[in-house]
Amino acid sequence: MIKNKGLVGKLVIVDTGGVSETNFTRLFSRVNNGTSVLQVRDLPVNTESNDVVFYLINGKEDGEFERLTDMREKTGCKIYLIKAGEACPKCLPYLSFPFDGLFSIAFLEENTHLILETIYSNLPVLEPSLHKNLAFEIDQKKSRKTPIKKFLLKRELAGSLLKENELNVLQLLLEGKTTNEIAVELYFSPSTVSATISGILKKMQVNDRTQATVQAIRNGWVESLR
Repeated sequence: MIKNKGLVGKLVIVDTGGVSETNFTRLFSRVNNGTSVLQVRDLPVNTESNDVVFYLINGKEDGEFERLTDMREKTGCKIYLIKAGEACPKCLPYLSFPFDGLFSIAFLEENTHLILETIYSNLPVLEPSLHKNLAFEIDQKKSRKTPIKKFLLKRELAGSLLKENELNVLQLLLEGKTTNEIAVELYFSPSTVSATISGILKKMQVNDRTQATVQAIRNGWVESLR
């Protein structure tokens, strides 16, 4: 049995959509020691700062997340989301709301003792299967906010179509270099650079250098360095 230590007032399970037949009162009573457990069909009107609310996601929230958020801000209660089915990556956007955790009913049933112990320690709970997906989402958002420093040509991919000197020129086109700048950097004459660019355009079946850089990106030949 887990001791509450007075940190939690009551456990409230909210199933507005009737998505689960689980008897949470019985489930929690197996490991819980003395904390009140309520299973209801509507959002509770009166919650205290030390209450814990488990909200079962039904896919038809229609503003209930906003009501939950408002309830949390006003009372300071903890709110954990429970998914009837699998806690898949599509659920991660729910964590943009100020909730304290997300997990499936199956995970709760298998780890009731661990989850309550974590909640009684005032800590968040996220089903382990979502950790990798959440880390990926965070990394992606950080990447989108980080400016691109350079486009790097993946020579092993573009090399199936272009020659070595053409790869060198295309790399510098990706960097926004002019014909004269490319000539200086590669020790070519401007006319040689122009002829090389013409060869690149012909092989890539595009009309100008801008289209060539866009097509290279679409082909997956380009890596963004941030």
